[in-house]
Amino acid sequence: MPNQDKMYNGMRNIRDIAANMVPPGVCYVEPFGGHAWVAKEVCDSQKGKATTCIIGDINPEPLEWVKTHHKNLKAILKVQDWKKTVNEAPADCVFLFDPPFQVAPVIPGRQPGRNWNYNYYPDIKEWCDRTKRKCIVNLPNSRANLYNMVKPLFTNDKRWKCIEGEKIQKGKKPGAKDLHWRYLICKNF
Repeated sequence: MPNQDKMYNGMRNIRDIAANMVPPGVCYVEPFGGHAWVAKEVCDSQKGKATTCIIGDINPEPLEWVKTHHKNLKAILKVQDWKKTVNEAPADCVFLFDPPFQVAPVIPGRQPGRNWNYNYYPDIKEWCDRTKRKCIVNLPNSRANLYNMVKPLFTNDKRWKCIEGEKIQKGKKPGAKDLHWRYLICKNF
């Protein structure tokens, strides 16, 4: 099994931004769960604001990692395809989509997850628009191969509100470089 600590970084460093987009008292679903960084905030048994949480991923390894690393997470974990996860979820849920995508070039020492080179975004947007469910979508950042193709799909549609920015964390040691995370997150509610 690949080293899970070097995979599925996902929204780890911008989880607070996405978690603040989730309204309190709702059912919350992450169909591309990975390491469930946003769910860690939203579904925490001590401070979480969701009533029910469902985390799905087609790969069992990240969900096993979640069980050992997110001790206070109160969630139903499902090893299955994202479409099955969203179609089984209750109608009143809020969905956070953070599908795998390739950052160009692949970061040395990191292994992309399975299916990282497939463009899930048209399918996700079609499902959200068709079902009229409340959806939050983390789009590829400007370093990703899909950025120029996917960004207009959401930003040119008036039903979707998008925020794009950069989060900067100051270097912790003298002389250390600042860390930068670019993001583009859209929601349809």
